[in-house]
Amino acid sequence: MGAKVKITMDMPMNLMSILFESEMVILEELGEESVELAQSMWTGWAYAPYGGEPYPEAQKGTSFAGWKFRLLQASKNQRGVEILNNAKDIETGEEYAGKVHRARTPKTDVVWLDVLARMKKELIPEAMDRLMAEFKANANRSRTVIELESNRASEVGEVFEIE
Repeated sequence: MGAKVKITMDMPMNLMSILFESEMVILEELGEESVELAQSMWTGWAYAPYGGEPYPEAQKGTSFAGWKFRLLQASKNQRGVEILNNAKDIETGEEYAGKVHRARTPKTDVVWLDVLARMKKELIPEAMDRLMAEFKANANRSRTVIELESNRASEVGEVFEIE
């Protein structure tokens, strides 16, 4: 069974309108900082034998490179950032980042939980403060109100990129 990492950081509010670019920039910066933090913690691995063989060189670094983010903007009542790592085993194609742990530690001590804890402590509070300040600065601007309804279960969001 695969194990990818998917951390969704929703804003704690029911906002039925599209965010302004200045607000989305803050979320984009949170995404970039979260990926940088995850990658800074995702180093120094002692690679274990791989099915009795030495660990394949082609597999090394794939979960480090697998850290990405996407902005959530169009989902009904959801605005925020999603941090992802869906690195795959080169032999099986199975996602594995959610299972990664340090050598000589229990398999249940998965590293992504440490990444999440640091994001919550070091990145999210400041980003939320900046976002709330930006909401106040934009309080008198007209927002586009949206109302979304999915006609299929898979239609629950879109990815928006800021240029």
